[in-house]
Amino acid sequence: GMLDPSRDTPSTGRKVGRPSVAEDRKEQILDAVEATVAEFGLENATLQRIADRAGMTRSAIAHFVGNRDEVIDAAATRSVGRMRAEFEGDLRATAPEDRVDRLIGLVFNRDRRARKAVLDINDELVALAHRNPHARETMSGLYAVFEDMIGSMLGDLHPDAGEEEVAAVASTAVMLLREADRVATIGLSPDPDLIEARATKAVRLLSDSLEAGGASWA
Repeated sequence: GMLDPSRDTPSTGRKVGRPSVAEDRKEQILDAVEATVAEFGLENATLQRIADRAGMTRSAIAHFVGNRDEVIDAAATRSVGRMRAEFEGDLRATAPEDRVDRLIGLVFNRDRRARKAVLDINDELVALAHRNPHARETMSGLYAVFEDMIGSMLGDLHPDAGEEEVAAVASTAVMLLREADRVATIGLSPDPDLIEARATKAVRLLSDSLEAGGASWA
């Protein structure tokens, strides 16, 4: 599965060494995108503001990455990739039977202020996705990444469970963890610890329902 510790990292075919100037500039631009979105919101993260933060001209931004939509997409894709790598690396180092609890910990055991900043950017993308195909593709990819990761984890833990049952639990777990994170983080509940505890229990129950090949789903 995706979290198999014996799985090799695919080779890119490139030599390991100093990044090229173009790669350095692209990273600099994407760092500027993240900082600009955090400060002004996605809607107001203009190419000029991004260029100012990066210390470049708009034409340089276009040369190294592209237009505004391409810049936002590239930053979001990098962010999703980093988060996926962090989660996968942590889960791969965890025994299969402990991965559900570890996943929940990775979601909830972070500073709530930091989680709120991520949610704010996420909400900006959700709002923009209604009318912007680039943002819609980014959000769709984000959900797919975590459904795939959780589905792989659950499939490894419950090898006799059917693919549809595993996919259903993975999809539900993503939505449950996301909304519990939101409720606990932005003050929609007077007892955020209780919300996180209930979500934790619910995800464990969902995972346990796949035991014995998902017989409880029949």
